[in-house]
Amino acid sequence: MPQLKALKRYLKATDFTAAQTWALLAWCNAKGGDEFRLSFLSIGGSRPSNFDLFDSVLAPFAQGSGVGVGQLDERKSDPSVVQCWQLTQASIAVLKSLLPEGLFQRPSYSEEGWLEDLVVLRSGNPFLAIVSSEGEAVLELSSIELHELESAGVVLHGQGSWI
Repeated sequence: MPQLKALKRYLKATDFTAAQTWALLAWCNAKGGDEFRLSFLSIGGSRPSNFDLFDSVLAPFAQGSGVGVGQLDERKSDPSVVQCWQLTQASIAVLKSLLPEGLFQRPSYSEEGWLEDLVVLRSGNPFLAIVSSEGEAVLELSSIELHELESAGVVLHGQGSWI
């Protein structure tokens, strides 16, 4: 059976409330999104203490590491190697506590360290990729999934402004 080409659609933070972003993440999980990655960033050269908190609450969902295109993990000696975590209802609840403003939460740059740029993977391939600093995301969908989201009133764009 031939592989269907994924359709790319773009999302803008201004089109979503925090609650709507969590509904989108739950939808991604229901559609086969099974892992996620995050960038861990900080200002300065030392390891921020809040990285220990992030590590401890995400530890139960750890899946291993891999190279994250466009992502950085400043907890590691090679920051281009990023951690993957299992995407489940329980890990979504943890993400809600870490990103209280929703998936498009912009970096504060004033905190000691922060999380940004969530990427949801489906069978190892990017499904939803957020660029937090730009308030945009790209979603790779089948035509059926595209129709489903459009029918549900999700605002999707044919191109992004920044990504």
